[in-house]
Amino acid sequence: MNEILSNISREWKIPLSETQAEKLNLFANLITSKNEIINLVSRKDISNLWGRHIIDSLAFYPLIEKLNLPKTSVSIADIGAGGGFPSIPLACLLENYAFSLFESSLRKYEFLLWAVGELKLSNVSVFRKRVDKADKGDFDLCIERAAGEPEEIIPLCLNLCHHRGYAVIWQYARNYSKIEKTNAPYFIYNYSIGEDKDKGLFVFRRS
Repeated sequence: MNEILSNISREWKIPLSETQAEKLNLFANLITSKNEIINLVSRKDISNLWGRHIIDSLAFYPLIEKLNLPKTSVSIADIGAGGGFPSIPLACLLENYAFSLFESSLRKYEFLLWAVGELKLSNVSVFRKRVDKADKGDFDLCIERAAGEPEEIIPLCLNLCHHRGYAVIWQYARNYSKIEKTNAPYFIYNYSIGEDKDKGLFVFRRS
C-alpha cells in the first residue's frame, strides 16, 4: 500500500484491505497506460494521479456515516463518469454498493468496460449515454465529479434519485455562494488532501 493511500485510510477511517489497495493500484496503472491515447485525466495531472483523482474520489467514504447510509444495497449513478472517477475507486471499496456509470464518449465508455473487467468489479455497470433533463431514475444517490457546471448538473442528478435520495457533487468550497444561489445544499462535507484545502462534497436531497 503506498504512503498517501495508507495515510488517508487512517485519517478518514477507511478499513482498506490489501486486496482493495491492490485494485486501486491496478486502476492507477490502467489509467496511466491508456492516458496518452484517450486523455482520461489532464496530462499535467498524471503525475499527481493519486492525490488529485484517486484519493479525491475516496472523499465520499466518510459520508456513509455522516448521512447514515446503509452498509449494503445502495444504488449509485455516476453521470459523466469519464475515466472512472469517482465511481471506480469507490466501487473497489464499497463492494456491496451497486454503481451505474453513464458516459457518452465511445472511447471512454470502452475504457470503462475494459477497466471494470480487469478489476473484476461485479458491482459496476457501464452505459454509453449522456444524461439529460428528460431522464428519471430511482437511485439512492447520484454522484458527479468535474462533469459540468453545478447549476446544470445538480438538477440532472436529483432527477435520477428517488424521493429523499441524495445528489453529491465534488466542488471547491469557494464556489458555495455561486451554488447556493441556484440550489441550497442539504449538507457540505469539507476536506483536504495535502496542500489542497479548499475541497468540498456538496450534498443535495430530493424532496
